[in-house]
Amino acid sequence: MKFGKFSSCLVVGVLFGSVAHAYIVPSQFIVKSIAGKKVGPKSLRIRSTVTLMEHGTPSTVKFKEITVLDLSTHFLKSRAYDETGQELYAIERRLNGTESAPIVVNGLLFENRTDLLTRSLKEAGIPIRTETELAEMKDEEVRRASEITSLVRWQGMASFVVGQNRPRYPQLWVERDQFYPIRLVIGTSGGTMDYRFENYRTGLKEFPYPRQISVATATSIRPFRYDSPPPVNEDVFLRAEINDIAFNPESNEFKGTVTAGFTARGDSMDSRMKDLIQKYYQLVR
Repeated sequence: MKFGKFSSCLVVGVLFGSVAHAYIVPSQFIVKSIAGKKVGPKSLRIRSTVTLMEHGTPSTVKFKEITVLDLSTHFLKSRAYDETGQELYAIERRLNGTESAPIVVNGLLFENRTDLLTRSLKEAGIPIRTETELAEMKDEEVRRASEITSLVRWQGMASFVVGQNRPRYPQLWVERDQFYPIRLVIGTSGGTMDYRFENYRTGLKEFPYPRQISVATATSIRPFRYDSPPPVNEDVFLRAEINDIAFNPESNEFKGTVTAGFTARGDSMDSRMKDLIQKYYQLVR
């Protein structure tokens, strides 16, 4: 993978703490690297357990979720089930649809098209500087100054932050060596949310996926320096933990129509379960 004509001159050496020479790469290169990880499989199926968190602790309110994604059409189907296997809720959407928060989150996890991932991130307020934008700038000094990217340490990992590392500002955190998205802060219809993507499955180099996705309200976000300890955030209210992931599953999993919304069984659930399901599909999937 190569830097673009103007991006290549933007690699800036900076010194942080105990790291002798750390490099901040252009934001467009970071996005290209994220999208470039999504290679190999033509489709996938993910089974997860989604849990309501209360003060940072798992509650007894949870549901099973199965998502299938056709990477050739970029079409996604997802269903929620109770503990007995009865369907509660279903959705069907494109990765580049109109649902703002799921577009950004699903894009980081699944999108292999750099231009569409860049667009969704920029629309969410992440300051990605495209090669076209850089080319229109006066000189290298202006291009370098336009990048809002820094280097921090996050849970023991050196990580790039695209965006201002300030409370409630849109920002994307990416692990420096493997370019795995590990944190996202964006505004949503429900307020500013802080997403965490943790414990990436080893051995899935062709399509890395986090074992755990957490969503928190962003009330307690504060800036972090390179050597700061990871925050303890009790504002996490939703957590999805992967049970298994299958590449190129049986094609019949993509057949059949999806009746979007709650089923009769789902409608009969208590308010906490229904609220958890709605938040998951409004903010994550």
